[in-house]
Amino acid sequence: GMKECGTVHIPFNVPHHVIIGTKGERVNHIQAETKCILDVSKDTVKIAGSKENIELARKLVNTIIAENVREEVKVPYKAKMHNFLIRRRPVKKTEAEEEQEKEKEEHADPNAKPDRRRDGLCLLEQLRLKYNCDRVQADLPGLTVTIRGPKDAIKKCRDELKA
Repeated sequence: GMKECGTVHIPFNVPHHVIIGTKGERVNHIQAETKCILDVSKDTVKIAGSKENIELARKLVNTIIAENVREEVKVPYKAKMHNFLIRRRPVKKTEAEEEQEKEKEEHADPNAKPDRRRDGLCLLEQLRLKYNCDRVQADLPGLTVTIRGPKDAIKKCRDELKA
């Protein structure tokens, strides 16, 4: 059929990179599946293709959008918890990881810069990584933690903070 154009609006609380995917794999997959050409910007996806293919591409994009809505909540905490939340601490390693570390140290370049990441991460950063949130941060001096990410990730993060 004739080439047509369609657009999908990306809401402000959905990061546009989720539509693109790692190294473009999501957008490439949609293009391959629908034979459309997608142009993703910060707040719109322009879709070129046949009418029925555009509809299919629109569906796929809207599904990704629905699954990636970001929310932000502020969770209060007690002042005496502050250092506990933001102090860097070693990340618990598995035995296999410990072995790998030893191996690396034996073959390490003595002039190499020390790997700062090994000093560990604060609890909030560990939570952010564990639940794949965009942000888990202590707000000073409000004594709240801002958590931003997908709804279910926020819930898990909150539950663990309250524990």
